Amino acid sequence: MADGLRCKEAAARLGISEETLKKHRSRVLHALGARNAIEAVTLGRARGLIPGQSSAGPDWRQLLTRREAEVARHLVKGLSSKQIGRVLGTSDLTIRKHRENLLRKLGLRHTGQLVGLLGEDPAG
Repeated sequence: MADGLRCKEAAARLGISEETLKKHRSRVLHALGARNAIEAVTLGRARGLIPGQSSAGPDWRQLLTRREAEVARHLVKGLSSKQIGRVLGTSDLTIRKHRENLLRKLGLRHTGQLVGLLGEDPAG
């Protein structure tokens, strides 16, 4: 999950069936008390179970606007677009657009990859 892989990709990497991987994933979510993979990774890092990583390279901060970095910071904490919108005083649609821009700028396909890539320190 911390690598941001989809279930199918992770199962192939581990050499297990996608169904088995989903069972393991469900058990991890339950054990951590997490609602989704992003929250599980965040909790895992906070508890020292997953080392933080920042492999996005030295120039990734320069690619993001201040607002995109704020959104990224909240995503890493496990917040949804709606929750981030409330915190930042904007609509969840605006936050979704910022998320799209983040993924595009960093060459990622989904938010799980973003969280895995930025670790716990997306805004420096």
